[in-house]
Amino acid sequence: TLPAETTQFPVSGLTPRTEYRFVVEAFNAAGAASMMSSAITPVTIDVNGDTRSTATPLSGPGVTATVIDRAGDIDVFSFQAEAGASYTFATTLSSLPVALRDSVIELTDSQGRRLAYNDDFGGTLASRITWTAPQALNGQQVFLSVRGYAQSQVGDYSLTMTIVRPPVDDHGDTIAFANPIHAPSVSNASLERPGDVDMFSIAVEPGTT
Repeated sequence: TLPAETTQFPVSGLTPRTEYRFVVEAFNAAGAASMMSSAITPVTIDVNGDTRSTATPLSGPGVTATVIDRAGDIDVFSFQAEAGASYTFATTLSSLPVALRDSVIELTDSQGRRLAYNDDFGGTLASRITWTAPQALNGQQVFLSVRGYAQSQVGDYSLTMTIVRPPVDDHGDTIAFANPIHAPSVSNASLERPGDVDMFSIAVEPGTT
């Protein structure tokens, strides 16, 4: 019951992508009721946008439970790429109550150019992409889209994002970034990746062995 003269009222706690039915009935001071108004049936909005401009940001590794809620729906997510980091995105379909039957995922840059794509992974209808960000896209927005294989397919799914960052290079790989050492000394070092080179520099004195 709302106070007299009320013309609008906010409603919270509704489930996304769900149709609700609202009617209004008025009462006077004596308690007599009016006829109910005609019903309105709004549908709450799609949580994940369908375009790059309305993409849902992914802040980091984790699992996002969501849904393809209507025929032709596309869920678009965005994240900021880190050069050298390896990103894996995977959908989970089978363990959910009203699961999306078959997913397709695609990774694109800010111009819409495809970076990676997957339909079926590992003998299932779920999807998985592993992609390593190049230096050219460092700090740039990259977009992941999820949809049903057929436009008519709808249902729940979860999206898992994992990130593997490259180890920090303990010593430079080139003369310009060589690590100065002094004799006598002991330096701890590690070759962190295939092709890694640890470069050291030393100031020599004539006649010194």
